[in-house]
Amino acid sequence: MYRNLMGFFLLLSMALPAGAAERTATLVNYLESCVAPSNGALVKHGNALLYQVQLEVFSNIGNCGCRSMVGSYQVQNGKQFVRSEDLVLKKSRQVSLFVESDDSGFKSEDLNITLGCGREETD
Repeated sequence: MYRNLMGFFLLLSMALPAGAAERTATLVNYLESCVAPSNGALVKHGNALLYQVQLEVFSNIGNCGCRSMVGSYQVQNGKQFVRSEDLVLKKSRQVSLFVESDDSGFKSEDLNITLGCGREETD
């Protein structure tokens, strides 16, 4: 019976999707007067975890204090910094923000994603 029970849990663990389904992401938008995110979700793509979101740009991000059309996103896992990357915010579009790879080791905590002006603009 013990062997059957172990086999059941092994099959169950292989059937459940890893990573994306058990974690959540919170998006903090510092450009809310210019950009509105909608339909954001964590998705697995190969060995990568992505945050896919529709960004509606309804005003030039210069009106939100940025000096160019370059915005950025920053990812934190709990309180630990994971990554930061720039993205062009000229027009509305669907974006896939790379969050982490399977081998990054960040598995337990929920993610915080911050949308703001590009890194070169925070000097």
